[in-house]
Amino acid sequence: MTTNSNSELTNWSSQGEALPINFSKETEINEDSRPEFQLLQAAAGGHTNAIQLLLKQGTIVDINVSTKRGVAGDSGRTAVSLAAENGYDEIITLLAAAGADVNISTLMGYTPIFYAVARGNMQCVKVLIDAKADLEASPLNTSSTPLWIARDSSKKHRKNKQIDNSERFDAIAEVLVEAGDKQPKVNTCMIL
Repeated sequence: MTTNSNSELTNWSSQGEALPINFSKETEINEDSRPEFQLLQAAAGGHTNAIQLLLKQGTIVDINVSTKRGVAGDSGRTAVSLAAENGYDEIITLLAAAGADVNISTLMGYTPIFYAVARGNMQCVKVLIDAKADLEASPLNTSSTPLWIARDSSKKHRKNKQIDNSERFDAIAEVLVEAGDKQPKVNTCMIL
């Protein structure tokens, strides 16, 4: 699998390719679509076998392709971001091993680790750390870090008496600190 520019992908919708409004765990693969689109669908829907098949076929596909930025409200999430958001650590592992960049951000500056932390996906956080995720990345218009998000989520769950969720985010914060994430900066705003 090779990494190409997004230039040939920028006109998907003008070429008749329907882009979904939302990639989610329920996303099914349209096998008639371009390989890059199948990659995004497989990552979002947790289709590990499809990812493996796309990687093994030797098809030239941009593994760093992103959803079309600004179309249907999407902000340009990569297959790694979609897998992180939906809790598919095995897919992140496969993509990272194939050379996917785990630090590509959306239009708002969110990298895959932000999605993993915000959703409380501990295994995804660990895989991204192992793949050298930037722990000090900060989205646009904010000084949030993944650690700040974990601690803030814990605080909110504790306030709502959701102790199990609070403890899950505390554990994620501990993993981030052990990996070298520093004390978070003061946050101004967070929109995923």
